[in-house]
Amino acid sequence: MTPDSQSIVVADPESHPTHTRFRVLTTKISALTLDSAADLIFEWIKTDQRQVAHLCTTDTTVQAYDNPELGSDINTAGFAAPDGMPLAWIGRAKRHPVERIYGPDLMLRVLAQGVAKGTRHFFYGDTPTTLQSLHDRLEERFPGLQIAGTYSPPFRDLDDNETRQIAQTINAAKPDIVWVGLGTPKQDLWVHTFRPLLDASALIPVGAAFRFHAGVLRQAPRWVMRSGLEWLFRLLTEPRRLWRRYLIGIPRFLFLLIRYWRTPPAATRNSHPQPADTAATPNTTAGPAQQGHPTQLTPPAPLDILGVNVHPVSMGMAVETLLHATQTRRKGYVCVTGVHGVVEAQRSHALRDIQNRSFLTVPDGMPTVWIGRGRGYGKMGRVYGPDLMLNLCKASVARGLSHFLYGGQQGVAKSLKKVLEEKCPGIRIVGTHTPPFRELTETEEEELQRKIGELKPDILWVGLGTPKQEFFMASHIDSLDVTLMLGVGAAFDIHTGRLRDAPKWVKRAGLQWSHRLLQEPRRLWKRYLYIIPVFTSQILWAHIRSPWNHKEADER
Repeated sequence: MTPDSQSIVVADPESHPTHTRFRVLTTKISALTLDSAADLIFEWIKTDQRQVAHLCTTDTTVQAYDNPELGSDINTAGFAAPDGMPLAWIGRAKRHPVERIYGPDLMLRVLAQGVAKGTRHFFYGDTPTTLQSLHDRLEERFPGLQIAGTYSPPFRDLDDNETRQIAQTINAAKPDIVWVGLGTPKQDLWVHTFRPLLDASALIPVGAAFRFHAGVLRQAPRWVMRSGLEWLFRLLTEPRRLWRRYLIGIPRFLFLLIRYWRTPPAATRNSHPQPADTAATPNTTAGPAQQGHPTQLTPPAPLDILGVNVHPVSMGMAVETLLHATQTRRKGYVCVTGVHGVVEAQRSHALRDIQNRSFLTVPDGMPTVWIGRGRGYGKMGRVYGPDLMLNLCKASVARGLSHFLYGGQQGVAKSLKKVLEEKCPGIRIVGTHTPPFRELTETEEEELQRKIGELKPDILWVGLGTPKQEFFMASHIDSLDVTLMLGVGAAFDIHTGRLRDAPKWVKRAGLQWSHRLLQEPRRLWKRYLYIIPVFTSQILWAHIRSPWNHKEADER
């Protein structure tokens, strides 16, 4: 048994085995395999224990976190198995002999083994049509299977009289196992409400298993399940019903997981002072008084996110730091980095080195902000590229700073110039340039250097997209006569109306990727459908391996 695990007695300790649990958020997940889970269920029937089983996904752990009553029910159940690859990955990383216990598979395993044992089954949930199809298909697949009954409940809460009548109906059928298909969390609450009323040895909620085995819903291919992408398959299958669960639930699971990521020891935390929204922060150092100049500012110490150094700043602090850099001629480039940039840096060490050598790498993504806040930087905020551009441009007017726009498709930079001049009256935009969609030739490089040398802008805005813009800035920061370069990606297209920006609530929820994907599915589907599972799995792994996370929340 590992130090971070907890022994949970699932039966009489003198005659039955125990299994360990590991904690994910506030939920204690059972370290089981498909075989051991099936064995436990038959043990309950043999010894008439009247237990409840739960099959948990990331969504279940979030629901249990929000609802302490549900969480307590799950944690005191006979077992709470991992019916989701991320939970199984966490268990394996903690060196537990655990595998994903997929509800439909567990159901088939128990049905098959129960034929010889004479096990009686009752199916509660879904529609009469689905239940009839399920009944017919299972009897055909498992000759001799004993189906004690089925019941399709109304799609609303039951009153006390209905609850008693349903319990009487199920008990009259004398099942050993009641399978429940109502969906999470309704089915998880149902089994604990009915547990005192039913005589069956096991109540097992299995969600969509009824529809899968009835042929109403198509199951994801096995390789999709193993890769942890079944959520995407389910979302595409039932978008109206499941979009909230997956598009909001997954980012929230990550956020909550990060909150449970133990903060470093005090000495380590003290080396990363808490940033604030104004110039008067612990990350400022007093310099010589200069009329009209802000207090001397230095970027705060960065925090490591999967090997990429991201500065824990807010929008206000980022703008003040960059304004001061231009006035003191602090030459450098700025990376606006979100999940995409972090994941790309895992594949390209050159890109990671570029990001880590930047004057400032700001968090352009809510997951990076959540990580920072989870590590104690409560005032860290998202520094969204288009917003940074607008805020810095407005603030630069009073200081007389000049700008150059480099990037976008033909005509975009010129259109952006007009937009910024309307939104930021008095702004000095000294030039624009639309580059070709290829590497610059030697002649083009010389022409760009000459043009920039003549105009001498303080700030060069680069809109080429990640990672192209980062490589451009790193390779040109020394050759171009400019103080700061800022890579802002889609800001050129968003401010000129070529792309529609996401609503603020979508941004705050960390769902802007889905908004972008819906607008440009052909161009961006690989980016987002690749980076989300990769980032999720790597953050989970980093969380598990964290040196200050060895003693899990089980001990709290």
